Amino acid sequence: MKVLFILILAFFISGCNSDEATESPSTSPELKSSSNRSKEIAVLLNKKHQLSKKLKTLVASNQLDPDEDLKIIITEQQQAYRDLQNIRNTHP
Repeated sequence: MKVLFILILAFFISGCNSDEATESPSTSPELKSSSNRSKEIAVLLNKKHQLSKKLKTLVASNQLDPDEDLKIIITEQQQAYRDLQNIRNTHP
């Protein structure tokens, strides 16, 4: 995903070189401003992506179940399964 974004960004920054282009690209202040703006946007999008990854990591860790309700439910289900197995083994 990052590679595709970088390639698209590089394409827009460098411009399209077609055979029909007769004039040389100008280095007007507007073009430089646009290029700088594109770079700023790319940096901000990269930071957003990194923060999203960090957030997903935090959510996937213990932060996901702060009250441990899910852990208690899973433990109870495992205990119920063990009890059922014991009943089946002791009462054929």
